Amino acid sequence: MTYRCECGGITIQVESDLPITDSTFHPKFKLFEVQGPGKDTICIRHHFSLPDMDDQTMGEEIYRKPPWAIYKKEDSWIYLGISPIAGNKHLHRVAIFNHDHTRARIYNHGEETFLNGKLHSLTLFPTDQILLARVLADREGGYLHSAG
Repeated sequence: MTYRCECGGITIQVESDLPITDSTFHPKFKLFEVQGPGKDTICIRHHFSLPDMDDQTMGEEIYRKPPWAIYKKEDSWIYLGISPIAGNKHLHRVAIFNHDHTRARIYNHGEETFLNGKLHSLTLFPTDQILLARVLADREGGYLHSAG
């Protein structure tokens, strides 16, 4: 099953190695659901085991501050979900985006969170704003937080 919702004229299409059910995502997304892809579609694919990563496969480090280390490699952006504990090399997530963040493969550490459902973000990141800020900027857009 493919799940789609729309935000700011952008369709976010979510695919998964595990089944997506009516309870996978939090009910707050129901207001934004759409049946098919739009003219401007971002595709996210979730996997549930981490890929082997080493310094040679990641490219140039651009940013490092827990919870993220971000690398640029050719036409890809690689986000590593890192621990805030110094010396802890355990990864909890790896996300590989294409050059304009319209395609992503997100590798999650385990299935439990996804299977528990009622997820508050489509990316399974702490917030989808991490993705939206990037794609909206490319479209000369942005978001205004309700507390703003």
